[in-house]
Amino acid sequence: MRTLVLTVGCSPAPIATCVTALRPDRVVFLCSSASRHLVDGDGQPCEHDAEHDAAPGSPCLLRQLNPRDYEIVELADPDDATECYLRTTRVLDTLRTQPGAEILADYTGGTKTMSACLVAAALDRRIPLYLTSRDRTHLRSVGADSCSERVETVAIHANRALTAWVPGLLETYDYQGALRLLQRLQAEDHLRDETRGRVGLLQNVCGALEAWDRFDHALARKLLGHRWQHPLVQGLCHRLDRLMAARAEIDGQPAESSPSHHGYELVWDLVLNARRRAAQGRYDDAVGRLYRALELLAQVRLLTAYGIKTASVDPQVIPAEVRSEIIGGRSADPLHGGIPVGLFASYRLLSGFTDDPVGARFLPQAWSLRQALEARNFSLFAHGFRPLDEEGYSRFSAVAGQFLNECLRDLTDADLPPQLPGALPDLTSISPQPTRTGNLRGEQVILQP
Repeated sequence: MRTLVLTVGCSPAPIATCVTALRPDRVVFLCSSASRHLVDGDGQPCEHDAEHDAAPGSPCLLRQLNPRDYEIVELADPDDATECYLRTTRVLDTLRTQPGAEILADYTGGTKTMSACLVAAALDRRIPLYLTSRDRTHLRSVGADSCSERVETVAIHANRALTAWVPGLLETYDYQGALRLLQRLQAEDHLRDETRGRVGLLQNVCGALEAWDRFDHALARKLLGHRWQHPLVQGLCHRLDRLMAARAEIDGQPAESSPSHHGYELVWDLVLNARRRAAQGRYDDAVGRLYRALELLAQVRLLTAYGIKTASVDPQVIPAEVRSEIIGGRSADPLHGGIPVGLFASYRLLSGFTDDPVGARFLPQAWSLRQALEARNFSLFAHGFRPLDEEGYSRFSAVAGQFLNECLRDLTDADLPPQLPGALPDLTSISPQPTRTGNLRGEQVILQP
């Protein structure tokens, strides 16, 4: 059912023009106490007024137009923006719940506040807007020679998306939400070419961030691959290349490229991912990622520094002073020729190597780390029945997170990389094309390497 929502002012002529042109099944009149008589007043309220082109002695709009269905919403104060907006949104939201609803909005009449609130509410809900107008030489009114035309709002939606909605989603690490919004925007007709190119670029960036957030680094790199020269994504590509090279090194596979890297990029990536989950209130997920980062740090250190794989450790390579503690009476696996070593034992193994920086960090913090790990083991996502809350995450992070940061700083002589997505520029001013010069200094980027 087609429903027309319109604001009613002192002139009935544009109302009649709009209803006649759009032929709605239902009309909702938003009016004030001063204009309601034009809608349903007795007698001939639409009296002759040359300024407003009303026919002499015209009856009310309901009698003139005879709509099949209608509703009158009278606003107590047509200049109160809060009341006008809230009443208008209630009307529109109620209409949207009806099956098969097609809603149109005409903001020609009414006070400036009424019109502004209808426009704002309609834009928020992507409801088509109409304006009934006449030749601009008649600036004081809209009369019988007027016509109703749809207002083009695609550029408005694009600007709002790029200035508020997409940055807001990125700031909360909702990369999938930002991607869906950009995909809907890209499907719009009448989108300007430059804006369409800008939206396409941001789609690639958000798609890559969403894949990266799921640890699908190869897909993230592929999505950015053909745009690697753009200053918006060049830092991202370099960072992904280092991450993927470290991953290939862990897996014992050749890397597609060999950028300079320290080997602990994947540990860093897990720590940053954990912080994003915590910022979203997903504390069990955050602790799970920190736990895996702890485990991975020990695995990478043992592999790169001593050639030891924790899945199958030869007892003979374990330093004598910790060997019995780690083996614990177990025999070597006949299939793999070694024994598996868990998280805590991995750090105990590292502590057996003289001057190992991770082992040295572990010894004075062993008890607090064990306590933190035991608390994690009682969580619902591990082996227990209680979901972790913010306090539980904070306690775990204070121990595990601090330990990880200290070890990574010792091993890499660097601080944790910036969180994705980094500092956001004005998304409406980004050029969809890469710069022609290879010098990117001074270019504003959205993501830092």
